[in-house]
Amino acid sequence: MHPRLTIVHDPDLDEIDRAFVEETLVRTLEKVDLHLHGEHRLKAVYKQSNKDGLRRKTEVHLSLEGSGRSFRAVSSDWKVRLATTEACKTLEGEVDRSHRHE
Repeated sequence: MHPRLTIVHDPDLDEIDRAFVEETLVRTLEKVDLHLHGEHRLKAVYKQSNKDGLRRKTEVHLSLEGSGRSFRAVSSDWKVRLATTEACKTLEGEVDRSHRHE
């Protein structure tokens, strides 16, 4: 795993889904590095809850902090992959909007 990436409450995933989630988060960190200068850390917090029998709804909270700036994104879905992807897209959009206004 990337040294500037922290995953809290790691969801219960198989090897393939875990690799996808980690790769998606690392890619997001790399994209953000293109816009922001300095050292940034990405923290992903996963919360899963049983809402419908055996299915688990996953909520992903991403926070990017460093160089005196912070960005946040939240997404939830029944599938961990989709929740992670949507949260990453939202975070990238926040950073991109912030970078355009500078």
